Amino acid sequence: MDDANRRRWLDGQRPFDGVVLVSPELRSEEIRSCLVRIVPVLEASVTTQELRSFFDWHQHDGYVAPTEGASWDSLNEAVASPQSFIAASSDDTFVRRAWYPGDFSFLLRWCVSSDPDDFGLPPGEPAGDFDLTGSSQLVDQMSDLVPGARVEAAKPYFDRIFVG
Repeated sequence: MDDANRRRWLDGQRPFDGVVLVSPELRSEEIRSCLVRIVPVLEASVTTQELRSFFDWHQHDGYVAPTEGASWDSLNEAVASPQSFIAASSDDTFVRRAWYPGDFSFLLRWCVSSDPDDFGLPPGEPAGDFDLTGSSQLVDQMSDLVPGARVEAAKPYFDRIFVG
């Protein structure tokens, strides 16, 4: 987490007062394919053009990461090709790339790894998962775009997956 999202998670504030859509483990190209469909819906759902991005260590060691300004263009570029998707991801185990708008209406995170011990998919092929946290209404719009995904209450989910 970055500092702003960490405080919001601990206090159960937006987006952690909503739900989280959690993908199953997927090959990296399957993750990217889902995100290519999800990102335009997210962009249309918010009024702000400002995004923030960071590497989220919540499930790795709980490190509170610095955040940086980002744009919809940079998010779209990150998911535009297999190469840009891998380049935008972290090489560290269970460190997720995260994106959120200034109004905290959602938190989008993904993790991709080539380490066969990280995910149960074929060794040598990048695999991982992603999640989207937001209101029930927002997440409901996305659930049909992610076969096999599950939806959980956000705060308990983030409480449970915290390693720190």
